[in-house]
Amino acid sequence: MVNIREFRSKLRIFEQFLGSQLQDCCCGVTVAQCHCLFAVEDLGQTTIGELAIYLNLDKSTLSRTVDSLVRLGYISRESDPTDRRSYRISLTQSGYQQVEKMHNVNDAYFSQVFEHIPEIDQENVAKYLSLFVQAIDKYEGSQEAAEICCKDE
Repeated sequence: MVNIREFRSKLRIFEQFLGSQLQDCCCGVTVAQCHCLFAVEDLGQTTIGELAIYLNLDKSTLSRTVDSLVRLGYISRESDPTDRRSYRISLTQSGYQQVEKMHNVNDAYFSQVFEHIPEIDQENVAKYLSLFVQAIDKYEGSQEAAEICCKDE
């Protein structure tokens, strides 16, 4: 059985590295804006509601981030022709350029990190990270996850 506390300790270090790396590699936007831009790229034309579900964020929090990206010219917002109460958002040409710049910087960063892993192990690192993310996703959707966290009693 894995030593969970030791694993969590390594995971905290990993989170700190990722947080620092994201701040450095978002090319002039905040980390929240960076995540939002990547998500809109993944989803294509979407709504705030769909984006909120995808990013697991509250709509009002996400709306502020989207508003800032609209002001920067990276996201366009248009009325949804099928529902006047809703807006469709998508990347602008500037948004695509920003996302591509962020991809290039992040690809270069992680390519350099992978150079420090023996080539024979690189595929396994990617495979096991994917398995871990899938396990978290499955667990987060379970009743157990809702019951385990600290709650005021």
